[in-house]
Amino acid sequence: MKQSFSFYRLVHFIEIAMVTSLLLIALILLHPHEIIGNRPCLSFVTTCGCQADERGPNQNVISFSLFGNLSDPSLSVRYVQPLKALTANISRVYPDWIVRIYHNFSKESGGDWLLREMLDSPANVDLCDSDDVLRLNQIQRNVFPMIWRFLPLLDPLVDRFMSRDTDAELISRETDAVREWLTSNATFHAMRDHPWHCNIEMLGGLWGAKVQQRRDDIHRAITKLFHRRMPFFHGVDQLLLKFYVWPLAVKDSVIHDSHCCELFPSARPFPSRRQGSSLFVGSVYSNQSVPSPGTCPQKCRPERHPDWTEC
Repeated sequence: MKQSFSFYRLVHFIEIAMVTSLLLIALILLHPHEIIGNRPCLSFVTTCGCQADERGPNQNVISFSLFGNLSDPSLSVRYVQPLKALTANISRVYPDWIVRIYHNFSKESGGDWLLREMLDSPANVDLCDSDDVLRLNQIQRNVFPMIWRFLPLLDPLVDRFMSRDTDAELISRETDAVREWLTSNATFHAMRDHPWHCNIEMLGGLWGAKVQQRRDDIHRAITKLFHRRMPFFHGVDQLLLKFYVWPLAVKDSVIHDSHCCELFPSARPFPSRRQGSSLFVGSVYSNQSVPSPGTCPQKCRPERHPDWTEC
């Protein structure tokens, strides 16, 4: 009787071990980048995931929000394919920076794995499940998706941060401006390169921060931003920046501005001239609906280059 009981206990133990192994294999197949060693990723330090944890401290992060339905062809054409080209350019232009993509594509359906495949599995990209990040940071889940990309500002392992749009082109005019900011003492950076930018203090996809210089101030401001009730409409991310980040940035920033310098006297010209009449910082891939920025005002041109009509 005792032998029979021991035998059934052994069989039961083997069954449990087999089921556990099968579950782990399924987990690896569905989202292999959420496995650390032989353990599934259940919690993490960063505001991204276990893969971001593995990169350690002092991270430089360029952050994006991507949401919708991956099975929708228009999402791929308008956002995923431009983002694929953008991440490739970032790895070349910003080799010391990591791309974080905050998304809502379910792990259970393999959405994050599919997104990584669509992006050709670049080594400089970390995919961040917004639901997981918001839950672990005790933030309401119904926040406006465009502000997911601000989550690195709450990350203790991130030192420098830039927020960008998934469908925007990366041009040398932008990287020249970023380089000028990074070599300055200023904490924040903002860019305005079109007359349509003149009613906005900080555009959601054209700003950055050296988080390590004012980590506590930034953490307090962004925590308040994420915990307030917010409406869902285009541009609400910029409205939130106006109320929560701009007060910190207004006297501690490098602001490059080609058209609105009279409205924002602390702004400075871009260090390099615009190449092409319709190409500006923040311009969208294959978007013909936005008019050319046109001639920039005389006062917004560099002192050494008053002839730069497309400044």
